[in-house]
Amino acid sequence: MLLQIYCRQIAFFTGPTVGGLLNATCGNITELIIAIFALSNNQIAVVKYSLLGSILSNLLLVLGTSLLCGGIANLGVEQKYDR
Repeated sequence: MLLQIYCRQIAFFTGPTVGGLLNATCGNITELIIAIFALSNNQIAVVKYSLLGSILSNLLLVLGTSLLCGGIANLGVEQKYDR
């Protein structure tokens, strides 16, 4: 939580592009630390499954949430996904 506060403060002064990159990097810093320690202890399977879980959760959770919110926001209107 403290790291997020610092990232937001730095993003305020550096602009949206640098702030967005910094926020994305700091948001995954715990996964990066776990992967580094697992690699240093030669636990390749832990790193593989950590990456797989991260990719699947980002794909499914973000897509599902966006479709759900889009459906709630456009009740009674047919949505078209042509772009």
